[in-house]
Amino acid sequence: MKRHFKLIKLFWSTTIAAALEYRLNFLFATISSLGGLTGSLFGLSLFYRNS
Repeated sequence: MKRHFKLIKLFWSTTIAAALEYRLNFLFATISSLGGLTGSLFGLSLFYRNS
């Protein structure tokens, strides 16, 4: 089980390091993801509002 956690940690650290190589892309991807999340939450709030 420890080996699996070690591999997962290695995978995520490598993935984050690769994403941070291109900092501007990472910044835009983060902003885009947050914008998508905000839009989804707004859509759900419209769908489930109590009126």
